[in-house]
Amino acid sequence: MIKLTIPSLLAAVALLVATSSFAAIFYQNDFNNQSAGALSLDSSWQIMTSGGIGNSAAIRLTYNKAGTSGTQAVLPLSAFNTQEFWLEFDTKIEGTMNGGMKFVKVFGSLSTPSQNNSTFIMDYNDNIMNRVCYYGDTICEKRLDGSPGYDASCHATPVTTVSSIDLRGGTWHHVKIHFVRAAPGTDSGEYRIWIDGVEKAYFTKVNNNSPTESATSSISAITFGDYTNSNDSTWYFWIDNLSVSSTDLTSSLTALAPPTNLKATPM
Repeated sequence: MIKLTIPSLLAAVALLVATSSFAAIFYQNDFNNQSAGALSLDSSWQIMTSGGIGNSAAIRLTYNKAGTSGTQAVLPLSAFNTQEFWLEFDTKIEGTMNGGMKFVKVFGSLSTPSQNNSTFIMDYNDNIMNRVCYYGDTICEKRLDGSPGYDASCHATPVTTVSSIDLRGGTWHHVKIHFVRAAPGTDSGEYRIWIDGVEKAYFTKVNNNSPTESATSSISAITFGDYTNSNDSTWYFWIDNLSVSSTDLTSSLTALAPPTNLKATPM
């Protein structure tokens, strides 16, 4: 018979409690139940029974015309009263992408005209992600290579930079984004992006919230897909295994892996 030593067992239990007690999962869906749940899908989105990771179910947006009509998948977040989230999903772009897209857009409170939006945009001309637009969606931008955007009053400190992120090619990629909305009128915001487990871009001290915004307002929604600038072809934006949470679920799952240092003693 084998028994675990008490110190090792207590350490494993403590690790489990520490990593699982404080995580709030705002949304989690692999779409295998053929439901999008709280995620509202516009008319050009479909729940596909196959084609996802491992040929499982997934959601797919068909782009075949310019504009916003029919292109939004909207996840409300107001009920969670949060200024921060961790977003993860698997994605692929199938077909010849044309006209870019907003990809992932974060909406602030509706109490100010700008809504304090932040957009992780796929460039409308180059069809790659090379910047994050924020503070009213068009007033500020931060280029992923760390170079200045088009307004000097918009600032952020680059920690990790990359020239661009290209998700075209019809293969699946895993996207993770850590988003922090600044306190009103401060530069306490953060953007952090991983692709396939590799950190690609990280910016701190982002001034992504208006000084006139209420200190008690929160992130109101995340949209996926959304506007494309022009289109002369049909292409598809796929999403599978979508989760939004208050903590880094990937790190939590890694921490909860079975311990390898438990000692067994014969009885």
